[in-house]
Amino acid sequence: MKFIILPGDHKAKNASLTYSKEWGSFGTEPLSALDVGITSILINYLQLEIDDEGKILYVWGYCPLVHYQETDETPQQYIPCGLQVILDKEIIPGISTRLNEGNPWPVYINHTTGWVCLGNPVTKNVTMLEFAPDSIATLQGDQIIAVWLQPKWEP
Repeated sequence: MKFIILPGDHKAKNASLTYSKEWGSFGTEPLSALDVGITSILINYLQLEIDDEGKILYVWGYCPLVHYQETDETPQQYIPCGLQVILDKEIIPGISTRLNEGNPWPVYINHTTGWVCLGNPVTKNVTMLEFAPDSIATLQGDQIIAVWLQPKWEP
């Protein structure tokens, strides 16, 4: 699996990322009919929803913030653009593909800024892209090594 940068801002307009402490999950609201995905890429249980061409549309899914590490890191110098995944196999609607099979990524939280990071929080010598509302991917070459999320916190 590899990731390709798509020039230009492809984020869902007027949408934002939320986190429900009650449900332990992220969501993107509101979604339009144009933002309908067919499957997802999983990081732990977090889902990066993709369309039939592999373009990542938005973030959602289960991610209980119970076991995490504190960090002072934040995403630096990111650009808005699209992100497309090229899978090693055909995209099958409804069948998710796990990015980190058998290797759960650690979760980090910067309580001062509200950023949550799944994966490697180091932001030096990497490419950072805002690919969906309030969602930043950290790329090293053509691989995602972290996803940064800055949700609106719901009770």
